[in-house]
Amino acid sequence: MISKKIIREAAYQATRSSCIKLPADVKRAYEDAAKKETGKIAKYFLEKYLENISLSEERGWPLCADPGTPRWFVKVGENADFEGKFISLENILREAIVDVTKDVGIRPNVCDPINRWNSGTNIGPRIPPIDYSFEPEVDWIELTISWKGGVSGNDYRLGMPVDGVTGIKRAVLDCVIPTLKEGHQCPPHIVGVGLGGTKDYSMRLAKEAAILRPVGDRHPNPDIASLELDLLSLINNLGFGAAGLPGMTAAFDVHIEVAYTHTMGMPVGVTNHCGCVRRATVRINSDDRAEFRSSPEWFTKYLRGM
Repeated sequence: MISKKIIREAAYQATRSSCIKLPADVKRAYEDAAKKETGKIAKYFLEKYLENISLSEERGWPLCADPGTPRWFVKVGENADFEGKFISLENILREAIVDVTKDVGIRPNVCDPINRWNSGTNIGPRIPPIDYSFEPEVDWIELTISWKGGVSGNDYRLGMPVDGVTGIKRAVLDCVIPTLKEGHQCPPHIVGVGLGGTKDYSMRLAKEAAILRPVGDRHPNPDIASLELDLLSLINNLGFGAAGLPGMTAAFDVHIEVAYTHTMGMPVGVTNHCGCVRRATVRINSDDRAEFRSSPEWFTKYLRGM
């Protein structure tokens, strides 16, 4: 049985890491973008970002003054047995956010939507959201913490089947371009796209796609993978670079997730993850061994229904 002690320690360490250390795939994306960037000021910004990324990791400083809003993604093996069950697990995940907010000096962003009262802890009613998925024939649990901006960079379009792939591309660009032009979030982005399902589900798919897939990962369906690359090329040929300045890298990647949908429509949800990707993953095995991983194993064949 996986003990509460190990879950608590793993959740704390993952939360702390997510606030001060950029995931390896995103750091590589910054390095690659800085090497190829031809825009003088955009290149300068990318190089300074890399300096700040190293300083944050070395000194235990927050990666960004604005941590966004916390969210947990929990994958549970069907054979996993853990002490305290789900209520205890959720309490531990909330406590980890409170403790790291205090210990690392994370800015408390979460407040009441009406009177704006702020507890100073980055938790509150229904925050953090805790999303679950399940995996057959395994006995581990995997915890992924993400802090993502909650008030910008999200949009939705309802297309028609007759619009085809061209209509999907237009819908995504219609969502992405205003974000780049108006400075709603800090590029380079990771663009998540949810196709199909219902309006709310397409937005959930978009958020999972932006947060839970590493830069460079391609969808196993070749048609979807091709569309990801086409959209990435279109976005990076708009002329935007780091911090919205003229440049070559408006987005590090585009990730698409799909669900079957109603025959009369094509829901398209879009969300942009800013360049400060605060994400960390830990898998806790049945022998109480915590294994910190470079990226989540969220999108399995079972989850995608493939």
